[in-house]
Amino acid sequence: MSTSITLLANGYLEIVCTDPWLEPLRRHYIIRRTVDYGSICMQ
Repeated sequence: MSTSITLLANGYLEIVCTDPWLEPLRRHYIIRRTVDYGSICMQ
């Protein structure tokens, strides 16, 4: 699996590719958005 993490303003987006050996259009992705609740509560 290959993992890509994209930083957002209030957390980050984790994109996991479960089959990186396939063609790009046939790959499956699991997207998990992790929010930093601490930064939201402090605003």
